[in-house]
Amino acid sequence: MKRTVTTFYTPPPWLTAFKIFKKENVKMYSLSGTTSLTQNEAVVNETEISRCHLTPELPLRLITPQCSRLWHAREDELPFPDPFWAFFWPGGQAVARYVLDCPGVVKGARVLDLGCGGGAVGIAALAAAAASVTFNDVDPVALEAVAENLKLNFGEDISMERVTMEQKNLITDPITEDFAWDVVLVGDVLYDSEFAAEVLAWLTQVRCRGIKVFLGDPGRSSFRDVTARLSNGGLQEATRAAPAEMITESLHLIRVGKYALRADTVLENRGFSSAYCWTLR
Repeated sequence: MKRTVTTFYTPPPWLTAFKIFKKENVKMYSLSGTTSLTQNEAVVNETEISRCHLTPELPLRLITPQCSRLWHAREDELPFPDPFWAFFWPGGQAVARYVLDCPGVVKGARVLDLGCGGGAVGIAALAAAAASVTFNDVDPVALEAVAENLKLNFGEDISMERVTMEQKNLITDPITEDFAWDVVLVGDVLYDSEFAAEVLAWLTQVRCRGIKVFLGDPGRSSFRDVTARLSNGGLQEATRAAPAEMITESLHLIRVGKYALRADTVLENRGFSSAYCWTLR
């Protein structure tokens, strides 16, 4: 029996918590018995075009309460494994909004959208005149959603020389002198304390190479816990963070944007009312 939806914005029954992808347990998902074309068709058929978020200038294919089948489905009824790409999470909304409001941070740059999901943050970077964007996610269906969202926002006007898709867990890679990007954008991926520590350690190494880093979060306990340890007690608008164990340089974690979330987003995201964009300095 399906769970009864008691209010318009009751979250989907299957959406109980984020799931972790760690370097020792990365799952490469695919739809059994389908081709890339049918994955693409399923993304279109099971989502709707929405502008109900902090970046209404960017239409996105999302799972919304109007997507009756998926919104009310149990986990075992989903056509996709863990379709987290189909939601525009608060932290991602904050980073995308910041990039659109401050296009100079990505203009002319080679940008990495790490853990891109449906690609909204990277699409914001393209709209803000980034030279190129690499959309990275471990879920191949997420990259199908990125392709659809690129079509929605740019049609045939986007040069594919500006776009790369990469299905890989990049935080397992060493940071070398020939790192391929000038700016790294990270939406709402710091959802577990252990994984958040891994991501922040990797981003700290990235920043030590002179690459700009921007990340978003609505105030999750995992983000607060890890950054409190790194910053000797807590976050402020401008806080000097103690280095991670493998890093020798002191860095700043600076809040560059605070955004009030839409009422429906608040209800869908456990009551978080604001989302923040941070940069590592």
